[in-house]
Amino acid sequence: MTSITIDELLAATGGTAAARGERTVTAGLTTDSRAVVPGCIFLALSGERFDGNNFAAEASRKGAAAVVVSRLAGEYDPACTVVQVADTLAALQSLAKWWRGQLEPIRVVGLTGSSGKTSTKDMTLAILRQHYKAVATKGNLNNHIGVPLSILSTEKGTEAAVWEMGMNHQGELAPLCEMVQPQVGIITTIGSAHLEFLGTRDNIANEKCTVARALPKDGYMIFPARDDYANYIAAQTDATPIAVGGHHSRVQALNQRSSPSGTTYTLYIEDAGEIAVNLPVPGAHMVSNSLLAAAAGWKLGCSLEEIAAGLASPALTRGRLACTQVDGFTVVDDTYNANPESMKAA
Repeated sequence: MTSITIDELLAATGGTAAARGERTVTAGLTTDSRAVVPGCIFLALSGERFDGNNFAAEASRKGAAAVVVSRLAGEYDPACTVVQVADTLAALQSLAKWWRGQLEPIRVVGLTGSSGKTSTKDMTLAILRQHYKAVATKGNLNNHIGVPLSILSTEKGTEAAVWEMGMNHQGELAPLCEMVQPQVGIITTIGSAHLEFLGTRDNIANEKCTVARALPKDGYMIFPARDDYANYIAAQTDATPIAVGGHHSRVQALNQRSSPSGTTYTLYIEDAGEIAVNLPVPGAHMVSNSLLAAAAGWKLGCSLEEIAAGLASPALTRGRLACTQVDGFTVVDDTYNANPESMKAA
């Protein structure tokens, strides 16, 4: 986010100028004072163990064009604009929602699920990059801070984005969907990863389907046909539901053959045809993830050849079933996360 004026920053965050400097924004936004570069915006988040307001003056002296704070602290460089807001997290989210509007026209996939989110995101990105200038959430920056930062790191001219959205409590996905504004939704699974706070799988399904309810009528809601809540997901959206991986699904994996290096299969997409896919990561659940990604690519205009090429070379985030040979043993690194479904799949 480099093309924003100070007046736009004030309007988008709802802030006031406690001090007005002459610097213009020429770099992106950061919440880490150690990452400040000349021309950037520093936004001072606060938590139980830290207060970013205490580092804003230092950021101004490092060359920040503007600092966004909820409390004035220290001596600011007079060349830096000081934007004061009531709540810096709310300001971050408001700014991201405004910036999302500046990115139009852009094709956005909003993705959630109890497990498989990041792998599916990586595969979807690999497909979309065959056709578009595309970006995706880095790592698993998928919460109330990570999602707005992902949006704000996206530059104008980007043609497609895959933004991952996570949750632990009821009501957390709605504000994320307001920022992301997806045209295509993906729910990877509805499992038991958040029973601690949500109590039942029914409650988890209801929260995950926030994404389904957020889609426009001309959008697409993609999900596994074999999920226990497949019919529920389809009923929760005004968009076109697309169940993948079932015997009568519009997107299927036929003739699957597994090996230590991955799975080969014939990708069938209704009205598009069939093509051979070589998925270089093991596991039947990864095939399911790949079908979700393929359906998103299909509905966003990618050809069968582009989908197959993307699935053949996904850059998966670390700790997702990466296989390495060590002294004659196959070591499977699936250390990123652990919930009942992902452990069983591994």
